[in-house]
Amino acid sequence: MLTISILISTKNRFHDLKECVVSLLAQSIKPNEVILVDAGDTNKSREMVEKLLMDTGISLTYHRQDVIAGKIRKTMAWNRAVKTALGDIIVFLDDDVVLEKDYLSQLLKAYRENTIPGVVGVMGYTKNPHDEKQKSPMLSALKKALYKCFLLYRDDGGGRMQPSGFPAYSSAKDAIIPVEIMPTCNMSVKKEVFGEFVFDEWFHGYSYQEDDDFTYRVSRNHKFLYTPFAELTHKTSPTARDNAEKVEAMKALNHFYFFRKNMPKTPKNCLAFLWAEIGILFFRCVSFASLREFLLSFTGVMVWRNIPAIKARILTYAGIIRAVASGKDIG
Repeated sequence: MLTISILISTKNRFHDLKECVVSLLAQSIKPNEVILVDAGDTNKSREMVEKLLMDTGISLTYHRQDVIAGKIRKTMAWNRAVKTALGDIIVFLDDDVVLEKDYLSQLLKAYRENTIPGVVGVMGYTKNPHDEKQKSPMLSALKKALYKCFLLYRDDGGGRMQPSGFPAYSSAKDAIIPVEIMPTCNMSVKKEVFGEFVFDEWFHGYSYQEDDDFTYRVSRNHKFLYTPFAELTHKTSPTARDNAEKVEAMKALNHFYFFRKNMPKTPKNCLAFLWAEIGILFFRCVSFASLREFLLSFTGVMVWRNIPAIKARILTYAGIIRAVASGKDIG
């Protein structure tokens, strides 16, 4: 049987991490190793995981995330971690996910029973509790339609990269299908892949789109699968996140970097990229949280609330244009 290493990135989310590891220990098939990649301010997370894994037969490997020039280098820590991983399969999880008890067994089943040659990775189905709390089905449907129209990030697509440079992940519930992109909150990859590919260490912070970059490059030569039968819940914890302006600037910069690096520069793709960025600015001006918020958006309230984030994104656009015009590196 294939052996499993679980790689979890964490930063100051003690309670979320504990819930994640507890769900790992309840699996019908246990992992062989937990790799903790920690950017926290203390050793509290390490001590807690060590205590949970005591007497389970599951080993713990611990890596600190380096901070270089004030930037957390998560992908650098990942590249070190996968080299020393003990398992044949490395499962990447966020610290704020909770696994269904047969999550790992269903991943292994997809590897074992698939008939597609060259499969090196499998992802599962991500349940989002925030979707279930949506107060207005009409607004939810409108928001999803507009995300699709603007070619923005989606989780109701076919597991393909859109021409805009944003992913359309799969959330099908009835069939195992091939995909070309996987998110690192819910994906597994054979260790042998890392002899050929590594994560791009340009990405920093929590490394938005580093997973798209890695899996999209790998899928040019290999195959990935999506199985709806390996389920987890992604809570999207608000704990230990950067401020809105910093996140906004990072997302704009990373999207440009991903697009420039990976996507063919056809007129169609370039227009799709620009259209998507316009769509993002639209969503910074209009709220879909409730019907009241939606209607208030047309008075300019959301623009006023989001001025710092909108300003950060526009300043990032200006910085990208200056860097490209002068031939300098971005970031």
